[in-house]
Amino acid sequence: MKKFALAVLASMIGSGLVLALIVAIAILPDLIDSHERPRNVSNEVENPPGLQIVQHARVLETDQFTVQGVVQNQGATEWAEAVIEMTVNVADKKVNKCQDMIFENMRPGSRHAFQIKCKETTGISLPEDTRYDVSITSARKRTKVP
Repeated sequence: MKKFALAVLASMIGSGLVLALIVAIAILPDLIDSHERPRNVSNEVENPPGLQIVQHARVLETDQFTVQGVVQNQGATEWAEAVIEMTVNVADKKVNKCQDMIFENMRPGSRHAFQIKCKETTGISLPEDTRYDVSITSARKRTKVP
């Protein structure tokens, strides 16, 4: 009985230490030098000026309708992220709409690759009159606050 009680006590102490370690790993990075790091405050802008899709093409023979392309920041604003939206049309009728995001700092003049997939639209055996439109619908400005 004494050995069982010691085993239970050791198990409880071990569990407590593991829990304390998990909490420390989750909280500690935010406590260390948080005053030294600049805080990013982002503002969302619809149809962001300067962000352009300069190249895009459909990826054929994939299980999902997929488009790859390149976004270029041709403006003076630095962006923190951008939302790319694609509409898939068959015979001028919208059959799917999907979106993806670029999670990169987009400095003026920079180029960023993207790939967007419409998971509910197959990429195989589509009618020949299948078309897509791809656009940047919004982006967040990257700003630093001291």
